[in-house]
Amino acid sequence: LLPGLVIALVNLCIMPFAILGSPRGSLGPSTVSLVLLALTLGVGGLVAWHAARSLQGKVSKPLHLPRVWIMAGVFGFCLVVGIVSRTNDTLAAFVFPPMLLITAALPPLFAVSWFAQPRADGLTFRRALVAFAGGATISVLIALVLEIVLPLVILSLVFNLSNLAIKSVQNLLTDLAGQQIARAITNPGFVFAFIELAIIAPIAEEIAKPLVTLPLIGRLTRRDAFLVAAMAGAGFAALENVIYTSFGAYLWSGILVLRALGGAIHPLGAGLVGLSWRDILNGERNAWRDGLARFGIAV
Repeated sequence: LLPGLVIALVNLCIMPFAILGSPRGSLGPSTVSLVLLALTLGVGGLVAWHAARSLQGKVSKPLHLPRVWIMAGVFGFCLVVGIVSRTNDTLAAFVFPPMLLITAALPPLFAVSWFAQPRADGLTFRRALVAFAGGATISVLIALVLEIVLPLVILSLVFNLSNLAIKSVQNLLTDLAGQQIARAITNPGFVFAFIELAIIAPIAEEIAKPLVTLPLIGRLTRRDAFLVAAMAGAGFAALENVIYTSFGAYLWSGILVLRALGGAIHPLGAGLVGLSWRDILNGERNAWRDGLARFGIAV
């Protein structure tokens, strides 16, 4: 919350003049500034508010997410507004960043709304919003650390022990597909990318997403545990969507539409793993066996 107040003050003093002075080059900085505000002032203020109310003994009300078709309509509307705003540089700097955040957050929330039907009494505003905020901050940070540390450990073993195996695969591919393809596929850079994207990233993300719910999840029913962990996965997915659009800002709408098609993946995976943590913490029968099965499905 405190760094967010500083960022908000700086933005209030600088960003309007920067946008009006150089509209064309201000879209990127204004988007980054809003994302930082959401992750600091927004998340910090949200958690501080709910923590204060919790300490005062005030009960949080159940969260009733809108129907999926309503959220889909809002998603489409914000997508169109964002596309139209990009036609004017000044308008885009003010309008596009909030539209991007909304369209990035809605697809995973579709899934949670779908999972929660017809009722979600245990998914209160406090549990849902704090889990969503934690998934977008702490879980993402843990996943990034794991995705950096695990490759260093695994690749140090793989490339020291498997030179012979890589050479054998290269010879096989040379016979089947030609020298250039074989050289490309067995290149250490390609092997690193394949291991990172296909193995390490899914494992790291599925471990990290529901971790923020551990202090709470053991005291919930199985259904509520799944939904709270799914909200953490939705927060993770929302920030990941924003990060993906940063790699191709001019294709942002297409990226978000494609990501929306798989919007249930992160909440579902987080819900399954969170359910496993809940069973383990409560000493349920076969909790570890079933938990490993759910973790494998999520990965």
